[in-house]
Amino acid sequence: MENILNQITIFSGIINVLLTPMVYFICIKNFRNFSFRKNTISDCGRSKKYGRLFNVTLGVSGILEVLFVWAIISRFSLVNQPLVTIGLILAGMFTLFASVFSKKRHELLHTVFGYAIFIIVIPWFIFLHIKLIQQDRIIGYMGSIIAILLASGTVYLYDGYKECSIPEIYFISCFATWNIFFTFALLFW
Repeated sequence: MENILNQITIFSGIINVLLTPMVYFICIKNFRNFSFRKNTISDCGRSKKYGRLFNVTLGVSGILEVLFVWAIISRFSLVNQPLVTIGLILAGMFTLFASVFSKKRHELLHTVFGYAIFIIVIPWFIFLHIKLIQQDRIIGYMGSIIAILLASGTVYLYDGYKECSIPEIYFISCFATWNIFFTFALLFW
């Protein structure tokens, strides 16, 4: 039974990589007059037809990511590191809160939790990768490179484009790359 749960947590990263962009694409495609420079992806949560699909997917994505990162933390024996586990729990909780407080009904709360996710994930990612480097240099450094590209690219794009979907798409793409890398690391390393 433990082996089955372990496999589920490992594959939750790939499921997230496939599910989230596909649903977001459906929501964006069906959002009337969606502009990548004017709208955030969260604006899809306002859609009458696809808003609920978007918000549920956001919540499911948060749960899948928490399961996946838990598999990484477990595999590299970092469960007893409080900052690693607390950061993961906070990021997961804020993702769930952002999905529960949809942009359509609770724009301020949704925005606050969205920014909180980003503010927590960046330092937590750095700390996680420092701990991973101590466990396995190659895995730690490769994950760090992806994390640095994620953080610096998102900040750079946000500075240039402000609040729109372009930095969000980059952020999601880097997370997908990170998930794919760590799925292979967990399966084959």
